[in-house]
Amino acid sequence: MLSKYLSLLCAIIGVVVSDNTTRPIDEYVSAPEKVYKWEHLKNATFRTPIWGSTVHVLNVTSLEWLDVTKAKGENGAIWSHMVYVAVP
Repeated sequence: MLSKYLSLLCAIIGVVVSDNTTRPIDEYVSAPEKVYKWEHLKNATFRTPIWGSTVHVLNVTSLEWLDVTKAKGENGAIWSHMVYVAVP
């Protein structure tokens, strides 16, 4: 009985995986982003005294995500953020 359900589940997964239709989220994620960039802030790199890890700081500009007329803040419609990468 269990093998019948397992076979059915595998068949369903196969149909879902082989579905080649493009969804709006796929188009959004794969679209090129003209403002994307990142920069390693070497002068902000530091070592943690407790764990002894080296922490690298990146300034990442991901995307332009709002209509400029609706955007508020220092960067307007551009979304940028700091990323900390700890290397043990």
